Amino acid sequence: MIYTFESFEEFQAKAAGLGIKSDLAALTKLSILFFEYYTDQEPNYIVMSLLNYPREKPNTLLVITRDNSLIYPKVQIENDAMLAELRKKTMYAESTLVGYSVLKQILGNYLAKFEEITKMIDELDERLEFDKVELVSRELKRFRDKVDDLLQIILRIEEKEVKLVDNRVLAYEFDILIAKTRLLADRCRSKMEEINVLRDKCDVIEAKILNKRLEKLTDIMKKLTAFTVIMMIPNIISSHFGMNFKYMPELSMLDAYPVVIAVTLLIMGGAVLLFKKWEWL
Repeated sequence: MIYTFESFEEFQAKAAGLGIKSDLAALTKLSILFFEYYTDQEPNYIVMSLLNYPREKPNTLLVITRDNSLIYPKVQIENDAMLAELRKKTMYAESTLVGYSVLKQILGNYLAKFEEITKMIDELDERLEFDKVELVSRELKRFRDKVDDLLQIILRIEEKEVKLVDNRVLAYEFDILIAKTRLLADRCRSKMEEINVLRDKCDVIEAKILNKRLEKLTDIMKKLTAFTVIMMIPNIISSHFGMNFKYMPELSMLDAYPVVIAVTLLIMGGAVLLFKKWEWL
């Protein structure tokens, strides 16, 4: 029988009634994909916890035995005609159909999420923002890991490690599922390369901005240095004579004081011209 639940408590109670001892509540909080096939107790069963997108959705939990399949939350199962056809081919018709249907829906969610990430990358390509590039990069890395995990689960089923999901009777469908998942994984890696290119562009832009700031700072320091040197000239000259003019007979000579001032101004003017020539002013 196939059971679908909107209430986790009902799902958990039904699983306990079937003799399932796994801690299903812990699986609802997992941020990774979980797949385990338990063969050391009766009944043999599969437990899966698959991350959904958008992340506001609860994890899809799946418990499969030979005779019963429990799904939380509800998932669209393939049509009854396919189930009737599978019953002619295998004793694991229901569990096989449920496993395939759930994996197909999860892959559909992942494809939609990938398109969302692709759109974000395209927007960044048009308008680079370093912080957003890093955020998208981290999100894509996490998403790529989930896709790789999903691919490993499907491959385990495809390699016939799990009797309860008999992929032989849905060989074509599972081949398509694997091909799509592999393609998605490859496209994730391709997008990671695009992100790396965008990050390099951001680094170049950041370097240019930093260089401009350094150039501006250097220009300011040149101007401050030139101004300081020019203002030091009268201080140096005055320090030679001192400020006690009464005991400086050379400054008491006719026109001596104006001459000193004129010489000071000439030297300062020469310094200004020199610094302008050096482009410090």
